[in-house]
Amino acid sequence: MRNKTLSLAVSMTVALLMLSACTAETPPAALDIDQIIEGTTEYQRSLLEDGKVTSAEYEKALLARRDCVASTGAVPGDIYQIGNNEQTFDFEITAPTEADMEAIQANADKCLLEYFDDVGSVWAFQSLLSPAERKELQPLVVDCLADAGVNVPADADVKRMSEELAPLGHLSEDVEACVTKYAAFFAIPPQATAPHAGGNP
Repeated sequence: MRNKTLSLAVSMTVALLMLSACTAETPPAALDIDQIIEGTTEYQRSLLEDGKVTSAEYEKALLARRDCVASTGAVPGDIYQIGNNEQTFDFEITAPTEADMEAIQANADKCLLEYFDDVGSVWAFQSLLSPAERKELQPLVVDCLADAGVNVPADADVKRMSEELAPLGHLSEDVEACVTKYAAFFAIPPQATAPHAGGNP
């Protein structure tokens, strides 16, 4: 059994497109760091207490999650880039029964909430493009989609592109490659600042 984390490959593509399609393109709102810190786990609180996440802290949280996943009996794969300056890994589960597999899966999922979820969210927010950076990428994304067989208006913003792509359902490899290549362009600010339920399940 293979599990993938928050935002990667196909799952990342679909999530980004559906979220973007429902959201107006507005300047990023500030995260409520104090609220996130209050609701996170002790491990992540120690990394977030100064209100930001460094690359070293991000890597530390990701490796802690990976070690935790390994301790559940799952086998984590290599860490790789998924766009918007984020990284993740896949993991595989082999078990004698379905019940055993589900138990390992549940414990591996807890590792995300315990060690990485809120740190990763703050890091992703810090990595969002500025309006100027997004504007610079926009024609490249339009051209990439056109080469993949999806024509969107030359002035299409994230919301319009997402509206064009979301109804396609399963995306072709070429379209998915465009969205993955320009994941930072499709990454949008969160609309709610409530913390993940990492520390208080």
